[in-house]
This record gives sequence, structure tokens and C-alpha cells, in this order.
Amino acid sequence: MRFNKFYKNGILLAFLLLTPVSLSCDRITIDFFKDKHRSITKDFYIWRFLDQNITAKEAKALIGEVYNMSNKLFFKFAEKLNEQGFKEIAECIKAGPRELTKASADCIALGLTPQKAVQLTKKELSEVSEKVKEKYPIRAEIYKILSKEDPFDALIKAEPEVFFKLFNGLGDDYIASHFDKPIEKKYIQKFANFYAFNETVKKIAVNEHLTKLQNSILDIDSSRLSAEGNIYLALNALKHGKKENALKYLLTALPKAYKTFEKDRILFWLYQTTEDKKYLIKLSESPKINIYSIYAMEILHKKAKNIVTHINPSDSETDFNFTNPFSWEELKRKAKKADTQQLIEIAEKLNTEEGEPYAAYLFEKAIKFKKEFFIMPYKKYLRKLTPKRKAMILAIARQESKFIPTEISRSYALGMMQFMPFVAEDIAKKLGYENFDLQNLFHPEVAYEFANHHIDYLEKYLYHPLLVFYAYNAGIGFVRRMLQNGSLFRKKGKYEPFLSMEMVPNDQARYYGKRVLANYIIYSQLLGKKVMLVPLLQRLTSSEKIYR
Repeated sequence: MRFNKFYKNGILLAFLLLTPVSLSCDRITIDFFKDKHRSITKDFYIWRFLDQNITAKEAKALIGEVYNMSNKLFFKFAEKLNEQGFKEIAECIKAGPRELTKASADCIALGLTPQKAVQLTKKELSEVSEKVKEKYPIRAEIYKILSKEDPFDALIKAEPEVFFKLFNGLGDDYIASHFDKPIEKKYIQKFANFYAFNETVKKIAVNEHLTKLQNSILDIDSSRLSAEGNIYLALNALKHGKKENALKYLLTALPKAYKTFEKDRILFWLYQTTEDKKYLIKLSESPKINIYSIYAMEILHKKAKNIVTHINPSDSETDFNFTNPFSWEELKRKAKKADTQQLIEIAEKLNTEEGEPYAAYLFEKAIKFKKEFFIMPYKKYLRKLTPKRKAMILAIARQESKFIPTEISRSYALGMMQFMPFVAEDIAKKLGYENFDLQNLFHPEVAYEFANHHIDYLEKYLYHPLLVFYAYNAGIGFVRRMLQNGSLFRKKGKYEPFLSMEMVPNDQARYYGKRVLANYIIYSQLLGKKVMLVPLLQRLTSSEKIYR
């Protein structure tokens, strides 16, 4: 057999026979890290190690082992090390704005971000500007601008680097309160020649309180901007009833787009703007499943193609340790070096009931992601749930982790459903878990149980799947504030609710909601529920209550 030949070559052993390690976090020792490659997974365990009663020497020994020195990890090191430099840096980053006015120039530059600086008086801002101007002239200019009676006038006359660091670094509320004024075209075009203006355009377009600024960017030369920058210019134009302007920006964006999702997004809005069926037809032929291609297929009565729903797991056993996140890290590391044939062979070996997500990951890599995998692993843990709830959990898990039970994110979200440690610990208490350890989240049955409980909580307040998905990502507080304080999803119009979906004021949630909603539609249909995208979204703009 092809598999036996591959096994004899010894290559498979390097992938699969990873030494099982006890990952109980009752106590982690320094020796635990010796044979571990630098990775986010290792960072997570270093973070947990630093929570223990350890010596400064032990902490120092691990500094060079960190893969990504996040603030979260840096602050832990600062607590444990007897080194003044670390402690001072941590204190500067954590310090409040008024504490920083009394600090050194270095500390101010580290800790006094634009969002903190706006909490100071104009006199305090002038003083800190003087304090840092010799060593940090750009920071000094930022504080100086904020100290002006008319900071907006000073901002638009500033050098581009200062403009972008300040405008793109400020919160939406401050921008709405101080910067919603018309800008002369000469200033707009000066900034439009820089890549950072793409972020500026997005911040202007999605902030519903910036009407004057939005009008200032309705008709500009966008040739130097990215596809995304042009998309947001187009969306802004549509919001203000300028279809011709929108069309110009969309046509500029199309040849600049290199990701399928971005191309599909442009084609969708070209169809909405022109009602030209050629864009809809092209969109319906997309190789990717997303809300845009699903929309086109629904309108044209086509069925989704390019979907893999089963990879037929076998009953065979493997030595791979499915509860060890380091085994998953090692598999990813080795898979990067494998050729197509090797990936397929390894996938076949791992394709068991327990290893189905890992096999799907390898199969996807082997075929260069030319098909969309909508598998349903660990179904036995969902059998008591309704089809709707199953579809919601599967949709979230596919986006969060591709169903990998031992996935760990850069922010240390854990497991298949990517719960942050503090959320998981809260859910564990509510579910009555005794001696709960974060390691429990690496077991699919626990991950699904926690997800079901969390969605129960979200659905008490949010009555539409899309809103639940936003909340799963960005928190229920964010979603309720968005709905209570703005007009998104509460208005009718030709482009609604799609335009509202593009204007969600959180980058990650905006993207996440669209991705998970597409997964939800597909999984609902695979589970026998006739859920269609367009009628589902129409509920958002109906008189139906969607939250409390």
C-alpha cells in the first residue's frame, strides 16, 4: 500500500509519534519547556508558568523562549523579574494620563497614547509636548495639536506621519466630537497618496457621526489606495446617495483585489450599484463560500459547489496525541515542509473519528484550499441539540479553529470554541465544574458544552443569529451599545441590511459576523433546515424586535 511505503520511510514517525506530555497545570516546571519549539502555544504555558510561585531566575530563563511578547506576557515577566527596567516599562504602559505628566520623556512616549492624551487639559498637553520634543518630536507634535483650541485645523496642516498616527490612533467618540468638519480637497489629496489613508477612510466611513468628513471624501483621486480603501469610499458614497462615485471606486478596487473574499465583496456591491446581472453571475461562480457568493446563488437559484462535507473517518487508531496542543504545533510546523503526497498520506493516517479536523486541515493544504470543507466532527456531543443550535455551534467552531480541539490563539483564546480563560472560568462556575482547569477546554465535549451554555446566555438578549455571532466575538456589551446608540440595522433602504453589516464599528466583529453567518447558512442546510440568507437578513430591518 502507498501508506505502508510512506510509513517505512520513517517520515510519518516524525509527524505522528510525538512524545505524550502531561499538561496538567497543577504545577509546571522549568524543564517542561526544554524540548518545546517557540510558538504561541509555548507562550501560553509560559504565561501560566509565570502565574506560579517561581523565582526571578526561572522567569529570566524563559525570556528568550518567547515567540510573541504581548503586553499580557510582558506584564507577567515584569512582576517576576527583579529588574528595574522591566518594571518601569510596565508601569509606564499601565499608567494613567495624569500620572504620565509627571514622568520622564521616555515614559511619556511609551505610555501616553493619543487615546490617553485626550483626557488631559490643554495646559497639560502643552507641558508634555515640551517635555518630549527633543527626543520624540512626532509625539510632541501630536500632543501639541491636541492642545490647540482647534485641533482639527492643526491636524490637517500637519505632516502626513503625524496626521496618521493621531487620527488613526484616536477613538471614534473623540473624532466625532472634534473632527467632523469639512476638509479642503488639497489636504485630502495630500494624505490620499499614503497607504495609511486606507485606515483613515475606513474610520471615517464606518463612524455614523462624521457626516461632514464623509462628504469630504465623496469625490477624490483614489488611485493610490488599496482595494479595501476604495471599497470603503464606495460604501460611503452609497450611504450618501452618490451611485456614480461609488461605481468609480468599485471599478478602481476590482483589479487591486487579490483575495477571493475581497473580489466577491466588490462584485456584490457592483451588482447592488448597477443591477447588472453579469456581476451576479460572476459572483455565483466564486470558488469560495461567503455571504456574497451565497446571496448570488440564492438569487440565481444555484446550489453551492466546491463543498466537502465528509472525509469518511476510519475506525483505526493512531499514536497522535489529540489533547496535547504541542502535538498540534508540531504537526503544523512539519506540514509546512511536506509536499502534496506527504500531506495526503498523513491526513489518511489521522482521519479517525477523533482526528477528523486534523485530517481536514492537511487535505485542505494538499489541494491548496481549492475546496471548502464543512465537516461536522464530534457530532455525538451535539446530538441532544436542535438543528439551529447545532448549526450555530458548528458555524462558530469552523471560523474559530477549524474544529481543532487544541488551538490556542495569540490572545490565549483556547480550544475548538476559542474561549478566553476568564470567560471559560466563569462558565465553568455556572455549570458547576469542580477543580476546573483550562486544559479541559481541549476536549471537544467540554468545548461544545461551554459554547451551548454561552449561546443560551447571548440569545436571552439578542434575537438574531448574526447579532449573536457579533457578540460571541466582540462581547454582548459591544452589540447592545451598537444597537442602542446608532441606526445600524434599524433602517430600511435599498442596500440594507448589507450596508449596516459593512458599517459595524469593530473591524474584527464586522469580518467575523459575515464569515460565521455564511457558515451558519451552509450548516443549517446540511442539517436539513431550509435557512436562506436573504429572508434571514430581512428580519433585521423588519418591525420584529431583535434585541433587549
